[in-house]
Amino acid sequence: LQANKSDIPTVSEHAPNEIPEPAIVDILKPVFEAPAEIIPPVFKPVTPEIEEVENVPKNPYFKCLGHENNGGTIYVFFNYRTNSVLRYTSSSFSGSTILQLAPLNYWEGNYGKDGRSGVKYDIARIIDNLISICSKLGIFDNNMIRGRGAWIDKKVPVIHCGSHLIVNGVAKRFSDYKSNFIYEAGKELGFNLTTPLKKHEAYKLVQLLSRLNWSRPLEAKLLAGWIVIAPLCGALNWRPHLWLTGASGSGKSEIIKMFVKNFMREMFVDAQSETTEAGIRQFLKADALPVVFDEAESEDKKSAERMQAVLNIMRASSTSDGGKIIKGSSGGVAAEFNIRSCFAFSSIASAIHQRSDQSRITVLEILPDLSDDKKERWTETLKMYYETVTDEYIERFQSRSVWLLPTILRNAKVFSNAASIVLNNQRTGDQLGIILAAYYSLTSESEISLESATKWMIEQDLSEEKLANESRDEIKLINHL
Repeated sequence: LQANKSDIPTVSEHAPNEIPEPAIVDILKPVFEAPAEIIPPVFKPVTPEIEEVENVPKNPYFKCLGHENNGGTIYVFFNYRTNSVLRYTSSSFSGSTILQLAPLNYWEGNYGKDGRSGVKYDIARIIDNLISICSKLGIFDNNMIRGRGAWIDKKVPVIHCGSHLIVNGVAKRFSDYKSNFIYEAGKELGFNLTTPLKKHEAYKLVQLLSRLNWSRPLEAKLLAGWIVIAPLCGALNWRPHLWLTGASGSGKSEIIKMFVKNFMREMFVDAQSETTEAGIRQFLKADALPVVFDEAESEDKKSAERMQAVLNIMRASSTSDGGKIIKGSSGGVAAEFNIRSCFAFSSIASAIHQRSDQSRITVLEILPDLSDDKKERWTETLKMYYETVTDEYIERFQSRSVWLLPTILRNAKVFSNAASIVLNNQRTGDQLGIILAAYYSLTSESEISLESATKWMIEQDLSEEKLANESRDEIKLINHL
């Protein structure tokens, strides 16, 4: 890659009252030297006024989707007026239920009948027609429902904001966007695309994180990468998770609040210590949102069992197509859940015991600052933080992530292969690959070569990842013998 050293920020010490002007990052040289600045796009601001649908369908009120066989036949519809999926059994159809699908004038105009009984449409013929259409469409696949979050549709990033979609930076009504998937409305996320940050502006996040007392310098970059990619977890082939550990008073909660929750705004699930696995499943439904689990302690048997259940759904969510979880019920009908979330945990010590979890969770350790000037240094860091991290900065930061998502996904494959070469473990490579590709997006808008990515990884402190790789079952058996 050709270098343009004037565009790359520095991680070296700087003046107390300002973030330095862009300069060369020695620790990234020469691998992460980016080409000349690429001018980012200017996204069309999202406004409440969305253009009317050009081609109004023959039925603008609802769509038949098919049927389900869960202890009986259930007929499934999509309501364009509420942008929601409706389900009815044959016995639940009535005059009031069909009015949920379409207004009175629609039924009177299409299913009118003679007579003076007061009912001006043929309910029996309507129900027969609805059941017939749904039956011909076949079994409805619940995996076609997409909730809030980021998705890839027709190779294009689609952001489901709750009340509308953002496709290529343009706001669209659900009915405007033609897709095989069903985007169901939900609570507004407050997500907005604007002009993306340039790379020297985006890298200020890493500069701020690097001022904290990490056990390894690499961990500031890993956390920055997770912050970039976690809100877009629904669009990922592999969903990485992290666990922030540190002694009491080391500042874990402040880091989670300032850098994780604040940068994701409302695009995450805020879970606390008493949150259960069932609660997370039922809250997410079809949403693809990250889960931030603060105070994830396992101090007694009950809390340890609760955390292990949460880790089980986290493990399933790592896969590219979402982890399908099937739960039985007292009625004999199974319920399916697809979890598509990145998880972030915070506690004094991690509760990772299984090797399958070790390869899916990146553990970061923050150390207590025992220096004499720790108060002055923290005050300086806070001043820099509040001068930099404004609402506008976060919106532009998120816009950069969305803009570079296709490039991040391509670079993730390269970094995954590089990590597999260095660590000799494909799963660990998948975990690090997407995080490092997201971190790389803060320094460049271009794609990286396998040679450059491998060279950079060799130069990093990967002691924790190598130790986890050496704890394979067969190696542990040899060591025991």
